[in-house]
Amino acid sequence: MREVITNAPTAGNKARSGLSKEESARFFGLPPLIAGEDPAQYERIRAQISAAVQPLDFLEEIWVNDVVNHVWEMLRLRLLMVDLHDEDLRVVLTAALALKIDKMERIDRMITGAEARRNVALREIDRHRATLAAALRQAADEVLDAEFKEIPLSLTEGEAGRDERP
Repeated sequence: MREVITNAPTAGNKARSGLSKEESARFFGLPPLIAGEDPAQYERIRAQISAAVQPLDFLEEIWVNDVVNHVWEMLRLRLLMVDLHDEDLRVVLTAALALKIDKMERIDRMITGAEARRNVALREIDRHRATLAAALRQAADEVLDAEFKEIPLSLTEGEAGRDERP
């Protein structure tokens, strides 16, 4: 069964605060957390990104959710990189780096991929909002053009009789 967003924007309330934690879980499922990750930190990131973007419709809510998940994945991978570095510092640095360089390069590529997916989602949001702005601009121009049509000047009957010469 389809769910309906209850706090959808209206003519008087164009900006929304985004989905609540409960609405987000209902629509998108539980956050993609692994054991030991802080759900409150994930929700703070979601709230911060949602407040910055102020999604206007459900399509933008989906993009916000995607961006939040991409950012979370990037943070997770960067922490993994730090953990690998910390572990390496406990042993001989050169030997550890030689053993871990493949993993580190793989994680670095994964971070790059996550950043690319986030950037695609951000570009889609930009494109969506630009398209919306263009459509609104065109609609407003059409209304203004229709409202102020030029009416040809015509002489009234009395004025027409005065200008005629016998």
